[in-house]
Amino acid sequence: VTRDIIEKLKLELENDIDYLNKELEAAGPLGQ
Repeated sequence: VTRDIIEKLKLELENDIDYLNKELEAAGPLGQ
């Protein structure tokens, strides 16, 4: 696996995590 592919996957993962965190915050207490 090349470094470029690893960097691309890392960016996609970070975007997914940011999205999930926002979804959790939007859900508020109900999301727990």
